[in-house]
Amino acid sequence: MRQTLDSSSISIPEGLLVTTDEQFSGKGQGAKSWLSEPKQNLTLSILLRPVFLPPRYVFYLNKAVALAVHDTLATEMHGIAIKWPNDLYHHNNKLGGILIENVIDSTSIRQSIIGIGINVNQTVFDTSIPNATSISLVTGRETDLSALLEKLCGQLEKYYLQLRASQFTAIDALYHHYLFGHQAEHEFLLNNEKITATVNGVNPEGKLILSTPDSKLTLAVGEVTWILP
Repeated sequence: MRQTLDSSSISIPEGLLVTTDEQFSGKGQGAKSWLSEPKQNLTLSILLRPVFLPPRYVFYLNKAVALAVHDTLATEMHGIAIKWPNDLYHHNNKLGGILIENVIDSTSIRQSIIGIGINVNQTVFDTSIPNATSISLVTGRETDLSALLEKLCGQLEKYYLQLRASQFTAIDALYHHYLFGHQAEHEFLLNNEKITATVNGVNPEGKLILSTPDSKLTLAVGEVTWILP
C-alpha cells in the first residue's frame, strides 16, 4: 500500500482496504517477516488519516486496532489476549499480528497504514515460528475468510469512532483487561540477561511497564523481549 500511496497522483480516500490471497514478504515488527499460505489466512492493509489524534497519543491507535482484532477473534474462540507490542495470542501461541506505519508531523498524525495478519485456516507453519497457531488449529474447523473480514471491518470502525470521540479511558481500560500477562510474573530478556518481572501495563506512549522486587522499569519496543514456554 505504501508504494501505491507514494506513486499515486490522486488523493487516496481514508478507509481504503487492500487484501491479498498470498503474501510473499509480509513485514513484522523490526526485521521480522510474516509468512502466509495462499488463500488460508487474512492479510490486509487499511489507510486511515487520524488527524484528530495528537501525536503523543499515537499508541492509542495501536490499542484501538488491537481491540478490534481481539474482539473479532473472540467471536471464534475464548482465551484471546493482546500481547505487547503488536500480537494477538491464544494462550502462549501467536494467532496474529499488527504493524502500523504512521506519518506524523508536529501537530497531527497525517496518515496511518494499518497492516493486519491473522492465521485462519493454515495448519502447518515454518519451524522458525515455533509458537504459531491458527483459528483452525484451535477450533478444529475452517473459518470463512470473507465473513471474518466483515466482522473485523465492523470492529475497526467501532473502535476508530471511539478513538475519534476521545474515549481514551475506555479504550485503555479494555486494552489492559485483555493484555497478555497483565499483573502476572513473566520472564523477559533485558540487556542479554534473563529477568522475572510483573507486567503492570502499557503507558500512553506505548512503553511496557514492568516491576521487580528491586525496581520499576518502563521499556520501549526493542528494549525487552518476552521469554515464552
